[in-house]
This record gives sequence, C-alpha cells and structure tokens, in this order.
Amino acid sequence: MWDLAEDPRSITLIEEFYSSGKPVAAVCHAPGVLHRVKFEGQSIVKGKRVTGFTNGRGREAVHLTKVVPSS
Repeated sequence: MWDLAEDPRSITLIEEFYSSGKPVAAVCHAPGVLHRVKFEGQSIVKGKRVTGFTNGRGREAVHLTKVVPSS
C-alpha cells in the first residue's frame, strides 16, 4: 500500500484513468495511494469526501504503527 502511494507509474496510471473519465476507487487502507495523485495541478481528492482506516483502526490496533508508514 505505501509503496504505491510513492510509485510514479502508479500515480501516472491513476491520473490517466481519472483524466479520461474512468472511475477511480479505493477501499479500506487503499485511499492512501491517492496521496500524490493530481488532476489539473490539484490533489485528486480536493473538494471530495474521502474515508479510510485511521491509525487507531488499522496500524495501532495490530501494533504496526512503527512498521507500516503513513502516507
């Protein structure tokens, strides 16, 4: 999950899908991959409501706060 948030190929692919009108969706912890995705120079999530797992529900609950980075 965290590697995709920083992967230029992944970012470009999501940007291309979004720019061409294709649906882009992320579930569970996956919204973190949208961290660096842009559309027309702005964050792809600007002005949108986004939900994902928080540290408490995800990493802290399974004692992975220091193992799994946050995006």
